[in-house]
Amino acid sequence: MNRKLQRTRTGQPSLGLWEQNKGEPMQLTFEVLCGLEPQLKKLQDEISNRPRTEWDDVMHIWAEEYKGRMTALVGYRRKNKDGDHRLGTSKAYDIAYFALLDTLNDRLL
Repeated sequence: MNRKLQRTRTGQPSLGLWEQNKGEPMQLTFEVLCGLEPQLKKLQDEISNRPRTEWDDVMHIWAEEYKGRMTALVGYRRKNKDGDHRLGTSKAYDIAYFALLDTLNDRLL
C-alpha cells in the first residue's frame, strides 16, 4: 500500500497517531481509544469492579483474565480489522495495556 504520510504543523510525520481537530493535533489517549472501541471501557469497568486482590496475584490475573481480551480489541492482533486504523497500532496497544493494568493495580489490598 502506497500511503503518503501526513505532516504535523512542525513538519514531522504524523504516523496516523494524531488527528487534526480544527488545525490542532489531538493526541491518542485511553479515552480516545474507548471512543473508538467501547469494549475497552467495558473491560476497564469490569476490572474496576472486581474484588481487591493481593500483589502476588496481579500479573496472573492480568495474563489469565484480561490481557487476551484487550489484545483482541487493540494492537496488530486485534480481531476486528474494520474501524479506525489507530486501534491496530502498537501505540494503541501500549496505551490500553498500561491504562488497564493500572486499573487492576488500583484493586490491590
